[in-house]
Amino acid sequence: MDTLKLTATALGALIFVVFAIANIEPATSAVHAVRTDPSTVALACTTGVGDTECDVSLPRPAFDNTTTNLTVTESSPGAGSRSALIANNRTTVTVQTLSTSTAYTFNVAYVIPNPNMVGFAGFDQALEVIPLFMVIIIIVAVAFLGGIWAMT
Repeated sequence: MDTLKLTATALGALIFVVFAIANIEPATSAVHAVRTDPSTVALACTTGVGDTECDVSLPRPAFDNTTTNLTVTESSPGAGSRSALIANNRTTVTVQTLSTSTAYTFNVAYVIPNPNMVGFAGFDQALEVIPLFMVIIIIVAVAFLGGIWAMT
């Protein structure tokens, strides 16, 4: 009988974890969408002699310093997508693999913090680790409940 209780508890916990993890990504995406606004700006820079990169300054800081939500498209003198990095200050974008001594214009698409959602710093990062915490909590709960039922 004790084995049956433990198996039922473990199966119920497993179903709960699978359901919760399957739904955390849509929840995280929805929170991110509410907390950010898309922004596209035209920025210009000129590479120097021997330089194959140039820095452009964003008018408003990006939501984060990852390139996940950053798209840099060259509009002059050529056209096409360019690789870029965003600095830790979230306002400087370094556009890479450019020709030397050339004036460029780029369209930079990125996300900015929603001004109505100020004061919730780190909330997205907290949501990203929730699946891990859920798995740990369920493992501890199953072990604890299994131990209690095994003693009865």
